[in-house]
Amino acid sequence: ANLTLYSSTPTITNSTIRSSSSYGLSATGSSPLLPTNTFANNAAIGAYLSSGSGAAKPLVQNNTFTGNTSFPLHLELTNFPSTLAGNTYTANTTQAIELGGGSLGADLTLPLDSLPYVVTSTINVNQAQSTSPVTLTLQPGVTLKFAANTGLTLGYYGPTYPGVLNAPGTASQPILFTSN
Repeated sequence: ANLTLYSSTPTITNSTIRSSSSYGLSATGSSPLLPTNTFANNAAIGAYLSSGSGAAKPLVQNNTFTGNTSFPLHLELTNFPSTLAGNTYTANTTQAIELGGGSLGADLTLPLDSLPYVVTSTINVNQAQSTSPVTLTLQPGVTLKFAANTGLTLGYYGPTYPGVLNAPGTASQPILFTSN
């Protein structure tokens, strides 16, 4: 990667991250703040954001992702950005946001940021993490495309660990669950 982050929370703004031989930016154990950048022509994913750093969450806002050879953006369910909005995605080989699943133990809203999500591992909403309900909310217009052998699981064996799905689609912005 052109930029590799470990256990850090940097702010990177008004920057161009381009032409990497792999990821433009790779962040592990980190929660970068990424407003107003360009991720262009990287040989893999433009920005790969995996596990986070404590309670801090990444911010991905008003960026341009263009010409990346794979997905423009990889996100993990357990470190989903506090803000994902206003980004522009053009001419990436896969015009979708890659979403790594996992076990969701706190409420989360997946926003519509102009691209579908490709879910590459199963999403488990409250898999024995809390006796209080855990809710996954999908904004109107969100599309979840599930890779082979993945899916969405709500709750865990009976009423003890409730998982809730809130998917308020509309006639003009339906929510779509489909295969990739």
